[in-house]
Amino acid sequence: MANVLGTLIACRAALRHMLPRGAGDILNMTSVSANEAWPYMAVYAGSKAAVHSMSQALRREVSERGVRVMTVAVHNIGTEFATSFDMDLLPEASKRWVELGLLNRNAQLLEPGDVARAIVFMLSQPDPMSIHDLEVRSRAN
Repeated sequence: MANVLGTLIACRAALRHMLPRGAGDILNMTSVSANEAWPYMAVYAGSKAAVHSMSQALRREVSERGVRVMTVAVHNIGTEFATSFDMDLLPEASKRWVELGLLNRNAQLLEPGDVARAIVFMLSQPDPMSIHDLEVRSRAN
């Protein structure tokens, strides 16, 4: 719920300033799980799919008014994200993710700085160019 509502509230607040100026960039974070069937992560994946769809629709609403709306879908980044998993369920879940080809345990984790460089690249593109959606993951995943 926080993924969707937080993004919606932030976009709305930003647009109040961007639309009158006729310029601005909104970059929403999503996950590769939004487009892949990750067992044991249905609610999370659904929330990230909602953020992605909302971003696409918002882009179509505001692009002609000078605002870029972009998404970055991430996978296997070395953050505290996994600490929120149910540790009793994690062995079973990760085994299934490997079986389905969703997770390569040998893939190197990316660092948050890797994602930040991708974001800087997206935001540094000159008007009217827009990199609408970018997926950031380890080469082996």
